[in-house]
Amino acid sequence: MRQEDLILVWDRWSGWAHLAMHQRGSSEQPCFAGIVHLPVAEASAVHVRLAQAGFEVRSEYSVDDQLLEFRLATPASSPAAVPALGARS
Repeated sequence: MRQEDLILVWDRWSGWAHLAMHQRGSSEQPCFAGIVHLPVAEASAVHVRLAQAGFEVRSEYSVDDQLLEFRLATPASSPAAVPALGARS
């Protein structure tokens, strides 16, 4: 069964994030899925928003001082789950 994760790269300064779908374990590049605005000040608040939308945070790391990347799984783990965060593509 193909398992896809949602990759969310959040800009902690502006609150904007881009979203991409990625097949777990694949060496292929993620596929753009949309953008979303998460106007919160802290990563912990992003975790709360993600949990409220039904996402499980599989991993998180700081890309740099500004960007934070989250790899997310959902029970459905499909692009159809993206609107739960209010994404625009």
